[in-house]
Amino acid sequence: MRKVIKKEFNLFLNALMFFTRIPCPRFTEYSEAIMSKTLRYYPLTGFIVAAITAGVLWLALLVMPAPVAVTIALTVSVLVTGAFHEDGLADFVDGFGGGWSRERILEIMKDSRIGTFGTIALILLFALKIFALISLPVEKLPAIIIAAYCVSRVFPSLLVKTSVYARKNEGKAFFSRNGIDWKSIVIISVTGFIPMILFNYRFVILYTALALAVLAAFRHYLHRRIGGYTGDTLGAVQQITELIFYLLLTAVPASWMNSSVL
Repeated sequence: MRKVIKKEFNLFLNALMFFTRIPCPRFTEYSEAIMSKTLRYYPLTGFIVAAITAGVLWLALLVMPAPVAVTIALTVSVLVTGAFHEDGLADFVDGFGGGWSRERILEIMKDSRIGTFGTIALILLFALKIFALISLPVEKLPAIIIAAYCVSRVFPSLLVKTSVYARKNEGKAFFSRNGIDWKSIVIISVTGFIPMILFNYRFVILYTALALAVLAAFRHYLHRRIGGYTGDTLGAVQQITELIFYLLLTAVPASWMNSSVL
């Protein structure tokens, strides 16, 4: 039992090290085999980032208006993750916006420089996030951020499980469907959806159905254009499903932001 706990804790530390800029202890063991299994703790790393972001937001709201507080909190979130997911979204939009062939799309996405399409995508992303969040009840914002950060990290994991790596001739993917067994699916689902108990069951069902539909359409599009997923497309899925969470909350009745079980 002790060995199992130690092994799982090491997997969590590897996930934290990969998905954030949070320093990890020196005793953390690393290998490609270990890294391939860290997706099981992807939503949990989202919770850590969300807790920091929500804490900063709560403190900022004590002395600042909501638009300023939300902007500061999102800035801190980007610093904690190193803009890991936002970079993926920008590269995805640049690649698919500027490339007409599979090879050209993959080439553009591999370029570390950001283009016009990616820049516009990031501006729109943060504008929509900020405007959506400040239109919601201030007292609900910490819970909204925590739930959105956790559940949005479930869907990139599902894409990996149900798809194939597009860069077949350029080495192995960090994550593959072989690294996500049923144990990982259970851990991902539980840790991703636990914060959703803070919301009405109707919102949970509607959001999950909408996010899965978007994921299915996104997966189909990726397979048609490039034959599978890349790391950048996983970041794009996380950002898109997180944004859907906020936008959907602005469109549903206010009562749906209240828990059905608490």
